[in-house]
Amino acid sequence: MKIIMPILKTILEVVTFLLAIIGIINLYNMGYKLITNKDMAGFLGLYSYRINEDNLSPDINKNDFVIFEKNATYMVGDYILYRQSGQYKVGEIVDNSNFVYMIKDNKDYKLTNDNIVGKSIFKINKFGKIYDAIISPFMLVIVVIGMIIYFILTPERN
Repeated sequence: MKIIMPILKTILEVVTFLLAIIGIINLYNMGYKLITNKDMAGFLGLYSYRINEDNLSPDINKNDFVIFEKNATYMVGDYILYRQSGQYKVGEIVDNSNFVYMIKDNKDYKLTNDNIVGKSIFKINKFGKIYDAIISPFMLVIVVIGMIIYFILTPERN
């Protein structure tokens, strides 16, 4: 029993730390959206997005989690996140002239920097659904309950 308790305590502390990180991400996303009245939270010019389409397969697939970075200009071949008709879409730039960009699957739609959220800089395959679960309000409730359990089960430290 003396061996098991330190192991359980360590596991409880790791889980509590992870729940705290998830809670911070969740609160930041909700707060940013409320304060800025935007539907996508960003931090230092970086934006996260779960891919909802398969138009860039095999490079970027549905349910991939991608980080996009806002830039002043974009190059041919960049994968970008852009806003069109109130929806976010991902596309590959096939032409750029005078800061007007054309997308591979949507050549009739001309993009400017105002429409572009950013270009892809990092991707985690198939992590999108997990990320959606992490930032859901339900997860915030789990974090609060987890923190309460942690403080109940952890004896006071003097």
